[in-house]
Amino acid sequence: MMLSFGQSIFVIDPLKVFLITAIISFLIRRPYDDETLDFNDPFTGTLLTNNSISYMDDNQETYNETNLKKIALQRHVRLCNLRTIDSNEMAQAREQRLREIKMGEIIREIIIFIFFTIILLFLSYQSRDINSYSLYRDTKNLFITENFHDVNSISTWWNYCDNVLLKELYAQAWYNNKSLTWREKLTIASRTSMRVGAPRIRQLRIKDNSCRIHRRFKHMITHCRSDYNWFDDDTKDYTPRWEKLLNKTTIKINNEMNNQTKRCKTPWCYQSSLRTKSDPLSAIYKTYKGGGYVVSLGRTYQQAVSVLNELHSQNWLDQLTRAVIIDFSLYNANVNLFVAVTLSFEMTSMGSIIQDYRIKIFRLYDHVGSYGIIVYIFELCFVIFTIYSLIHEISLIMKQKREYFKKFWNIISFITTIFSITAIMMYGTKKALTRLAIRSLKKTEMGEFVNFNAIGSFDEVYSYIIALITFFTMLKFLKLLRFNRRIGMLSKSFRYARKDLSSFAFVFLIFILAYAQFGFAIFGRSLRNYKSFFSSLTTCFRMLLGEINAPDMIAVSRVYGTFYYLSFVNLVFIALLCIFLAILNDAFARVKRELIATHYRNEMMEFMWSMFRKTAGINNQKIPENDNEKTKMKCIKEENDAPLAKFDADEL
Repeated sequence: MMLSFGQSIFVIDPLKVFLITAIISFLIRRPYDDETLDFNDPFTGTLLTNNSISYMDDNQETYNETNLKKIALQRHVRLCNLRTIDSNEMAQAREQRLREIKMGEIIREIIIFIFFTIILLFLSYQSRDINSYSLYRDTKNLFITENFHDVNSISTWWNYCDNVLLKELYAQAWYNNKSLTWREKLTIASRTSMRVGAPRIRQLRIKDNSCRIHRRFKHMITHCRSDYNWFDDDTKDYTPRWEKLLNKTTIKINNEMNNQTKRCKTPWCYQSSLRTKSDPLSAIYKTYKGGGYVVSLGRTYQQAVSVLNELHSQNWLDQLTRAVIIDFSLYNANVNLFVAVTLSFEMTSMGSIIQDYRIKIFRLYDHVGSYGIIVYIFELCFVIFTIYSLIHEISLIMKQKREYFKKFWNIISFITTIFSITAIMMYGTKKALTRLAIRSLKKTEMGEFVNFNAIGSFDEVYSYIIALITFFTMLKFLKLLRFNRRIGMLSKSFRYARKDLSSFAFVFLIFILAYAQFGFAIFGRSLRNYKSFFSSLTTCFRMLLGEINAPDMIAVSRVYGTFYYLSFVNLVFIALLCIFLAILNDAFARVKRELIATHYRNEMMEFMWSMFRKTAGINNQKIPENDNEKTKMKCIKEENDAPLAKFDADEL
């Protein structure tokens, strides 16, 4: 309470008074001196005292004091302002006008940029909900348990499905054996989220004897089964227990039994990615196709248990299985968020099982309630700003041609415009996919799997693009601050150090690639961080940030591990980074010396500040009395020496 009271007294109220005073002073201020006639000024005084006034017309009517004042009011100008302007004043006026034009362009750019930034930040904030992480955490705690990580064989996989997956995916009966309503049957165990469509299990297999056996072991080994391969996976149709089809009659019989007319859809028949409507999945060990042998678990818990028991009894998973992927979607109406979950189990040729999971949180219905109208307005403004930016950048490219791409900030603006157009296209694609998914969901009455993973992927890519646009837009704040001395020194330092940094980057890249390859060759078989060349390269960059795990390296090889650690720290971590800092320091010192030698003054910044003071009415500095008198006497002398202008009859 005291903090709020103090903030109101010492911060908010004084700020209100200052703003109100500034606005009133701007709207109701004293007119300029040239807008008010002073009858004591040189022009009026000359008219009143000069006796060489010609007559106006044939009526011989002379100018009396009243007529002279009327003439002065009609002219509304001082005599000293009618004198000829010399070349110096003309140059100053031209320079002043050029500054005003440039300042107008800068102010217009700042206003447009600020409005675009506000719209972009709103859309970026709106694309992510603060409840997303909580929903992600709760979903993860339901399905990613110890049993999930303990899956190391086919039997443990069936155990996980029976004891964890189905019990958490379908709502169980109440403690008092009260039957579930039809709405409750559509929810998960926590009863906070609803299943959207039926869950689906997809299996990918390889062909038997898919690899060659060395000739020295052919008499001992009769089967060879390789890892999953896109070009040599199994895509044939089978009967239960993976028995080969004898003729086409079996397929027709299965189709009739499953009420299918086009193609077999049993768990023993292969379905392409076009039929499953699934994208390829890049897991930890391999990347898998979107097709496979597919089974739907159904709408109720009893149906799911029956399907899994039947598959288990018929050995649906065997030694030729290389991946089992579980997909399902949820919707939480409390926070208006969708969840797309993918659980993958990779069965390698070594006999191990690698578990992985992906949980995507996204929103499909953005325009809900009064807040939705605001979202509509901001989205429309974003489209308008994008069209304006596109037209502006195209006009600059046509005007500057190749010179356009030689400026750094032009490239940033061009990239921002391209990403903005891409974001609009991604947003439209996401909305179209949403309509198709909801239509398919209504058509199947939530009895079959509807793939929301693709929509979640589009939403994820859309968020990435919005993040990139936000990054480049916020980066352009440096352009708006280019009149600041420190920002100017920073950009100029990088410009001077560009050649040296390019040479240094080449040498640095050679060192990093050499150590990445060396680490992959020495530690690739023992340490996870070096299991591939890309992982080794990532580990080298992490070591630059100080994340060095020397004990693990030394444990693998005492000699090579010690050499790798010490040489990397001394050559890369210390020597090369010191050279990098020395290059920047030398460029910064050079810029600083130039600014001191040239007596740097930011004239545009001073001009903008003076114009602001003049506009706000706080620049009315009084001329010293002596200077004012000298100026007035000079004007009177020039006016007395010069002949008085004659007036025509039409000017009265």
